[in-house]
Amino acid sequence: MTDLKQGADALLTKQVSRRQVLAGGLAASAAAFVAAAGVKAQSPSPTPEPTPAATGDGSFAGVMLQGFSGGYSLGAEGIGLAAWNAATGGNATFTNVPFTEKPAVLAAMIATADSNWDTVYTSDNFMARFGARLLTAVSDWGSIPDLDDYSPAALSTYTASDGVLRGLPIHYSGFLSGYNKDLFKQIGLEEPPKTWDELIDLTPKFKEKNIIPSVQPWLGEGGIFAAFYFMQMYNSLGKPMFSDDRTQLLFNNDEGLKTFQVIERGLKEGFWDPSYNNTKNEHDAFVIFGQGNVAFIIAGEDSVPEGDMVDKYARMANPGIAAGSTGTVNGSDGLGLSKFSVQQDAAKSYLLTQFSQPVCLQVALSPDRYPPTRTSVLNDPAVQEQDADLVPVWQVQSQGGMNRWGTPYDWNPVFDEVLAKMISGELDAAGALAAAVDGVGKVIQEWLLA
Repeated sequence: MTDLKQGADALLTKQVSRRQVLAGGLAASAAAFVAAAGVKAQSPSPTPEPTPAATGDGSFAGVMLQGFSGGYSLGAEGIGLAAWNAATGGNATFTNVPFTEKPAVLAAMIATADSNWDTVYTSDNFMARFGARLLTAVSDWGSIPDLDDYSPAALSTYTASDGVLRGLPIHYSGFLSGYNKDLFKQIGLEEPPKTWDELIDLTPKFKEKNIIPSVQPWLGEGGIFAAFYFMQMYNSLGKPMFSDDRTQLLFNNDEGLKTFQVIERGLKEGFWDPSYNNTKNEHDAFVIFGQGNVAFIIAGEDSVPEGDMVDKYARMANPGIAAGSTGTVNGSDGLGLSKFSVQQDAAKSYLLTQFSQPVCLQVALSPDRYPPTRTSVLNDPAVQEQDADLVPVWQVQSQGGMNRWGTPYDWNPVFDEVLAKMISGELDAAGALAAAVDGVGKVIQEWLLA
């Protein structure tokens, strides 16, 4: 899943008041709230009657849950539903609200205590923004899955601003690196080195052979890519970017400076070809890579080249700034349980089935090849055979920093402006750090005042 979902961050910070929901006699529902916010979204069926407690045999026959889906995870949710239906007779409908409209619908659930929805899609940004006010604690679900079997990085994404785990990941994947094996062989290497500085050192060798070292949409469409790539590098150093409650920035440190120094060097030496810094997005960058004359790229695990590039393409864990490190950002979808659901027992039963080890294994082995969230699934022989080229990368990256630092405010445009000034030569690494700290600090202050 390579779509950068942070494009919805602007909606996360949009002020839509309860007054807008109720003004003009609008019904206090998610659909009405979304209408007041100026967007459209699908609405589930009318509010269901409270579900009676499960019978002694665990039956939920006749129950119809309403699920708010992330879209990409619909296939996985279908697998979980089939297992739950077979065990309990319960059923569910999953509605995929368009991603840019999701924040308004989630805000509506809180503002109106909307009981239409039972299970709720969540991700890092949504958990940071809404989780503590919208979702129950996973510990309240009942006989919860073995949390020790989950990647610690995956669980951190589903911990809300109050420090409570309020959701679990259906899949967990981070952006990884891809390279053209033939082009590296042309400069005498079988594979790329494992640190950013060592990669940048290769720039002259590639240029001597008229090979483009790398393309990266630093200034891609939407004002989100500069922060996205900065995070991947910074995360390799193992230090937080923000405090747990997101009221303080923490990247004003040696690690932040080192990250900007690597970026500055790569830009100046042309490792990231300046002709492609304004490429629209990571998809377009991968198309350029697929033309066969680009050596290295950051891509999603589902980015697949075509034609003769298929045999030339190889994946690897992202380089780190320090030797032996790796960093990326997650691309995870998960589910939580709405506090306002009147079908709590049934929803808990479904979620416990969805996140059971057997269902997680089925999800990983499905045609969609969802990246595993559990160590036992990652180590399953069938998964390792099916995803022989990806499992080693997942194993390495799961041990490195993968946080996308979701916040209830939008700090991404600050980095877009900083990187633009670095590319123009207006800012060096130290100046970039100072500008980023100042800009993000102001964003946090405005949020706190609001």
